[in-house]
Amino acid sequence: MSLYGSDSGELEVARVQLHQAAQMIAAAGVSYAEHQADDSHTNMELLRPLNVWAGAVCPGKRSWRLALDFSALKYLFLDGEEHTPLSEYALHGQTFDEARAWFMRQVIRAGAEPEAFSTALHFEIPDNDYAKGRPFKRENQRAFVGLAQHFLTAHEALERLLAQKNAGDLRIWPHHFDLGALITLDSEAGKSVGLGLSPGDGSYNEPYYYVSPWPYPQKSGVLSDEALAGKGFWHTEGFTAAVLKASDYTRVEQTAGYIDAFLDSALHACEDILIGRP
Repeated sequence: MSLYGSDSGELEVARVQLHQAAQMIAAAGVSYAEHQADDSHTNMELLRPLNVWAGAVCPGKRSWRLALDFSALKYLFLDGEEHTPLSEYALHGQTFDEARAWFMRQVIRAGAEPEAFSTALHFEIPDNDYAKGRPFKRENQRAFVGLAQHFLTAHEALERLLAQKNAGDLRIWPHHFDLGALITLDSEAGKSVGLGLSPGDGSYNEPYYYVSPWPYPQKSGVLSDEALAGKGFWHTEGFTAAVLKASDYTRVEQTAGYIDAFLDSALHACEDILIGRP
């Protein structure tokens, strides 16, 4: 099944490499940026018009931030204010340790302390060979371009949905490598909706949208009462969320409208579950 030009197996190879590469950005945030209670110093935001995903702004003689170009599989060391690329590093054919050595050279030039950097993080990602010295490979370029497009499409769709909501920032998180945000419905009662795009994981080996109510409903039959648009369905194994898989949303001609309809129906369903309708 073609998912923006690549099948799920090809996207998985790209996803695993990009997920590992994102750990350098998370480590930069942990090592140099001001720590935030919500761990947002480890995440990545989309920078337009570069269309790269950048980590936290870090101090030095001049502020800086590390970014990752998903399509090209390369790091960019950016000026922290103007976002001008100061140096670039293509990962194809290079190891994670070699990339770290390049990054340390940029840190020194920016006036930060290389001794402060550590890749030890407070979470673990799935085991992969690229963390153990296997060189990164961008042999299937369309897979990286395709996965980058899934994220960009999701960012646009989620921005449209979140524009009028009490929502947090839309970011890629390094633990699960998902693009997500949180909508607060009732802060005192702890009711919220988490939504976003996973590029694929142990549940589904392909990108998928998720919209998840919190707390999860406890009464049986609640989910079956909430209709979802398109081929959206309720996932309940390990987590509870409305899900729409890439193998379904890439089949249609009007992809953006199809995704929007699913997200809108799923959010309304979660609001019904958590706070009801007047």
